Amino acid sequence: MATRCYKIIVSIIFICSIGFTHAQYDDLKFDHLGNVRALASRSVTAMVQDQKGFLWFGTPDGLLRYDGYEIKMYKNEVGNANSLSDNNIRDLAVDTLGNIWIATQGGGLNQFITEKNKFVRYQNDPKDKNSLSGNATWSLMVDSKNNVWIGTWSNGLNMFDQNTGKFERQFTDFTEPILTIYEDSRGVIWAPINGLASYNPQTGETNYYNANTFDSNGLASSDVRVISEDGEGTLWIGTESTGLYSLLIEENEFQRYTTESDSLNITSSNAIYDIHIDENGAIWLATGNGIDIWDKPQGRTYHYKKNEADPYSLSNNSPRVIFKDRSGTVWIGNEGAMINKLLDKKNFKTYRHDPLNPNSLSNNVIRALYEDDQGLIWVGTQAGGLNVLNRETGEVKRFPSDTTLGIYVDHPQISAIYKDESGIMWVGTWGGGIYKLEVAQNRTTIYKHDPRNANSVPDDRIQMFHKDRFGDFWVGTENGLARFEPGSGKWRKFIGIKGSTIQGKAFKEEKDGTLWVGTWHGLNRIGVNRNDVKTYTHNPDDWHSLSSDHVISLHHDGSGHLWVGTFGGGFNKFDIQHERFTGYFEKDGLPNNVIYGILEDENNNLWLSTNNGLSQFNPTTEEFRNYDSSEGLQGNEFYWGAAYKNADGSLMFGGVNGLNIFFPSEITNNTIVPPIVISDFLIYNKPVSIGQDSILQKSITYTDDITISYKQAVITFNYAALNYNHSEKNQYAYVLEGFEDNWNDVGNKRTATYTNLDPGEYVFRVKGSNNDNIWNEKGIMLSLTVTPPFWRTWWFYIICAISAGSMFYGLIKFRERGLKRDKQALQRSIDEAYAEVENQKRAIAEQREKEKERIWTDQGMVRLGEVLSRSKDDIEELCHNVLKTLVDLMEVQVAAIYLAHENEEGQTVLVQRSAYGYDKSQQEFEPGMGLVGECYKENEVNYLTDLPPGYLNITSGLGNSSPSSLLLIPLAYEDIIIGVMEIASFQEIEVYKMGMVKIFSERLTTAINTTLLGEKTKKLLEDSKIKAEELAVREEELKQNLEEMEAIHEDRDRKTKELEETIKKLEETIKKLEEEIKRLKNTH
Repeated sequence: MATRCYKIIVSIIFICSIGFTHAQYDDLKFDHLGNVRALASRSVTAMVQDQKGFLWFGTPDGLLRYDGYEIKMYKNEVGNANSLSDNNIRDLAVDTLGNIWIATQGGGLNQFITEKNKFVRYQNDPKDKNSLSGNATWSLMVDSKNNVWIGTWSNGLNMFDQNTGKFERQFTDFTEPILTIYEDSRGVIWAPINGLASYNPQTGETNYYNANTFDSNGLASSDVRVISEDGEGTLWIGTESTGLYSLLIEENEFQRYTTESDSLNITSSNAIYDIHIDENGAIWLATGNGIDIWDKPQGRTYHYKKNEADPYSLSNNSPRVIFKDRSGTVWIGNEGAMINKLLDKKNFKTYRHDPLNPNSLSNNVIRALYEDDQGLIWVGTQAGGLNVLNRETGEVKRFPSDTTLGIYVDHPQISAIYKDESGIMWVGTWGGGIYKLEVAQNRTTIYKHDPRNANSVPDDRIQMFHKDRFGDFWVGTENGLARFEPGSGKWRKFIGIKGSTIQGKAFKEEKDGTLWVGTWHGLNRIGVNRNDVKTYTHNPDDWHSLSSDHVISLHHDGSGHLWVGTFGGGFNKFDIQHERFTGYFEKDGLPNNVIYGILEDENNNLWLSTNNGLSQFNPTTEEFRNYDSSEGLQGNEFYWGAAYKNADGSLMFGGVNGLNIFFPSEITNNTIVPPIVISDFLIYNKPVSIGQDSILQKSITYTDDITISYKQAVITFNYAALNYNHSEKNQYAYVLEGFEDNWNDVGNKRTATYTNLDPGEYVFRVKGSNNDNIWNEKGIMLSLTVTPPFWRTWWFYIICAISAGSMFYGLIKFRERGLKRDKQALQRSIDEAYAEVENQKRAIAEQREKEKERIWTDQGMVRLGEVLSRSKDDIEELCHNVLKTLVDLMEVQVAAIYLAHENEEGQTVLVQRSAYGYDKSQQEFEPGMGLVGECYKENEVNYLTDLPPGYLNITSGLGNSSPSSLLLIPLAYEDIIIGVMEIASFQEIEVYKMGMVKIFSERLTTAINTTLLGEKTKKLLEDSKIKAEELAVREEELKQNLEEMEAIHEDRDRKTKELEETIKKLEETIKKLEEEIKRLKNTH
């Protein structure tokens, strides 16, 4: 029996050569998209990827768009002609414009215009031969010229020309289903018609391949489900019941592969629903019994089926679609089950327990690992004893537990394995002591703790073995360290460490023989003489002390650093020379603060096993790259001490769900830069629909700029990096330029919400990374305009200014009307002056030119007022001075005043009393005669720019010239016209100047009237000197009143009161004067 056991072990050791085959298609793992509700139990009939990178899934219950996180569903909407015509989708295709074409079972052909987010329907019209031949569409293909080919259930083949919008019907007499269409590398169209047909659109030539041509190897049209071409030009045809066919087109040679006749074991079923030929030439088959992969270049086949014991197996054994997206991720669409996605396993080879395979590990919880000099892996499990793994064959042998054999280990919990230089295997158990296996002697010796024997092993719970450079053999237990004396077989406990519960493999030796030992109470340094022990512990007040006392793993690198893993306290770098610790934690990038094992690869990177996956740490850059179960690890939780570096550089880590072995150099990263899209836009958490009256005129994904109102105070952008390879690890950052200066690093969050943005212009930018931190730095941008409320617009400001000015002006005019007294020309003149002053207020908000005009008017009135004050006694002097001042002030060339006068016949005539700047032959007019007479008769201002020929000549330095404009203003007093003032100029007279003259004419009329009255009064007072003096006093009072009017212009706030007082005084003075004049007349 002992000999038999020895032979078993020897056969295990020598059956293989050292090596490790890395099969590309071996140990594939599939993710189940059951966490996406819309995909949980849907059959998938077709898959495509659009130009933006979205994935589209056709199902019997609608069209689905997937961004790696969420599903957007499109279904038929009753009464909406822009919705999907039929939910039962049979096939999908994408054209060069990025639009999706959908073949439906009974609703004809649909085109989904991605930019507009709407469907266009194409259906059979019996009256139109250029319409679709039938509404039961089953297969689609967009050819190299962007033509859409449609296979129907019983109405032949159609080709839709997108340029003309017409359908060209082919093979209309063929009434069997056309379930697939394919264009080969030569541009030839293939379809299952009369067996198999090829159609050359360039030549119009059609060839048939059927049973009549190839005897028993022929094809039944209705049985063909898929056609594909490999890189060598061979056509591969999958059928629903007769297996797989290959067709050498040039040789017209068929070959058939079935489960019955195929010696290569290529396919596990004769039902082939889809074929995918990858870049390596391997042929993937979706069959009625799972996924088959024929690695044709390597001559190997792989079969994948649903395995209830493996959560990473296929969802079921009914795959219908195989699709590879642009990032290289393979998708499997199943019938009646969720979609599967091939996980990027990162070349982590996994070994685990399979209840149906006796050559698998005996238990999934791995506690100890060791590689012997034959390349065999010794695996200690938590409850399945000792296993020996042959990496070449993948075969696992359970180590004998039969105690009747010479060599055995009968304890189920293996916690430590070591082989010394003499070939003795030392196996530590958890509770069963130490097994010493001497294979050559076919002998097993067990060392167990004996409380009565101080020289026994300190504890039966073994953590580690180590033989130092001085030949001492150390064992770490739950009750401290001990050294073994081979000669006496005694164990000497090492008592120099306080609380010496050895944890895991926390034991390392330096080149000089110094030992480092981790316990539950700190890190210990044992000197070369073994009497010098120093302990390092955590000090809360010292950031550079050990981060935690629970030390469970150690690694010593070649640069003088000791790396320390703790239970819950993260990862430490210990600078031995300076006795300084540097801690690394989850916040620094660690996936978890429990560090079970530490191994160094050939590039000096450290690999850490944790409670949340595996982490690669670069000591130079201090960057972590984390891996989890979705990338091929046995699970996310690893185990104490189960870490080992093999002689060929591969690393081993054990966990609670199996064993991982890998070469770090073969763990490649995803280098594909992911496209970034804005997938949705929400206002008040509700998606914004597309429409003519909507903010969005097209899909937000295709929109470059949007405009919203200030009322739309809560907006949200949803975005995605369309990397489907572990999309949950994609990272994002965004910024709203114009609102914030710095990017927001938001991890894997995919939404950005802003509230109460001020009106203005903004730019929203998003960038993202793939699962391996490769960033799309350019990202995507969208311009955003927030319109202001109407009360913050420029036009509203103008309206407010105008309204305020109008209201203010209206108030002034209202007050002004209350002060006017039509009976008194002087009062009217004062009111006009007051209006001018108030106009000055209004003009503050107007243009500078208006201000200039106001100033000019005010100054002109002052100058003319001064003239009136100086020329009070002589009417000729008064008129002359007024005209001279007006000509200078208005920059005109001529002016004249005509006053009404009774001639000797008692008729009223207009006589020129003064003229300036010209010689006019006619100086007297009757009312109604000429322009002057008309102005007098009509009592209206008359402004002309088209003068009668010869009306007036102006003599200047340029000679005699005719004026360009003429202004005639009646001089009226209390509705009685006393004369006309005439002004002529070479240029047009500005409106504001005419306005000033008109205002002044009223004052001038009053002054002329007063002067004429004064002349009469003077004549009357010649007979009464005393009365004349009294009249002079009254005139002086009038002068004072005029001066008070000028003071009103300087002091606006007091002018109303002063005007009222002045008017009152003037009324009293004039009344007295009139009474005096009347009395004087009566006297004489």
